Amino acid sequence: MVDPEEFSGVEDLPILMDDVKCRGMESNLLSCPQLQLNASHDCTHMEDVAISCTGTRRCQNGEIALAGGQYVSEGTIQICLDGVWGTVCDDLWDPTDAGVVCNILGYTNGSAIALRGAHFGQGTGPIHLDNVICTGSETSLLDCRSSPHNCGHYEDAGVICPAPQDADANCTNGDIRLADGDNEYQGRVEVCLHGNWGTVCDDGWDNRDAGVVCNQLGYTGGFPSAVSNAGFGRGSGLIFLDNVDCDGTEPNLLQCRGNEPGNHNCGPSEDAGVFCPARPCIDGTLRLNDGFNPSNGRLEICVNEVWATVCGTGFTDEMAAAACTGMGLPSDGEHIHLVDSLWNLIRFALDCDTRNILEHSLCLNAQYLGYGRRKNYVPG
Repeated sequence: MVDPEEFSGVEDLPILMDDVKCRGMESNLLSCPQLQLNASHDCTHMEDVAISCTGTRRCQNGEIALAGGQYVSEGTIQICLDGVWGTVCDDLWDPTDAGVVCNILGYTNGSAIALRGAHFGQGTGPIHLDNVICTGSETSLLDCRSSPHNCGHYEDAGVICPAPQDADANCTNGDIRLADGDNEYQGRVEVCLHGNWGTVCDDGWDNRDAGVVCNQLGYTGGFPSAVSNAGFGRGSGLIFLDNVDCDGTEPNLLQCRGNEPGNHNCGPSEDAGVFCPARPCIDGTLRLNDGFNPSNGRLEICVNEVWATVCGTGFTDEMAAAACTGMGLPSDGEHIHLVDSLWNLIRFALDCDTRNILEHSLCLNAQYLGYGRRKNYVPG
């Protein structure tokens, strides 16, 4: 036994048992001979019993545990057979089988993701099951059809169960992002499931599917374009979706038809991507482009929902200072002379005195600003 003085905080608890005399075969402490529960006793909390358990708890047939995952709802599957923990081989392992595991563990709200190839790490001990085939209604994985294995632990099956969103999860289910594109409107499609980012396989990937992604991200209108064969580079981690088939009206990529999440026959060389139409700008909005840092660069203004450059003719210190203020940048009136851009060039001079060009706010602010000068910036 352990010295009960090592523990504290029990002074307010009642003493319920005294003179306990177990034989060692009882399955419950209340089954041991003792004074009647709650009967009078002659003890104080100085006599409280404490114990330290050693050894490994013997598991029950069919008991399931998950190991190696970042969250408690994911991991390599551990199953108990004849009192010994072992793993499951991934031959024929699919979302229906994974769903049985998740249901057993109490994760019933959503689709389970079946993982192969010891994704969460190799288990130890025997491999209990192989070629598992479940109907989805089983209450124990041992009730599913299976066979003796010819596997190694590098084939251990895993699962991601649809747990409630973890507070420290990386993302929210259904979130979309684009990765490794040249700008925010293009890139490899990555989707969030159960707090993890994963990619989309390009089997069946077309412009309608790309359109759902772009609309979800707010890039509406124009002509979205689907990209296949890891056109924006290979992703890492999980491949969540395959054979995606959208009709174009879905508000979220997860609502499109396709394989069950995690069920795919793809590799990272098949990661899907998109080119989205650039989001229209708001007339009169300013931005800096191709600078050395966010506070300098070529000045561009939105006219008729199209970004255009500004001709340097007649551009003054006052206008430069007002432009900085209009963009929320520090303004000390430093003049940056802008060289004409050949891209989408609309030639005009900003004239704050006459307030042309949509009466932009920079004209209204110029009178409040101080002035200064530095060497010209010429974009490369």
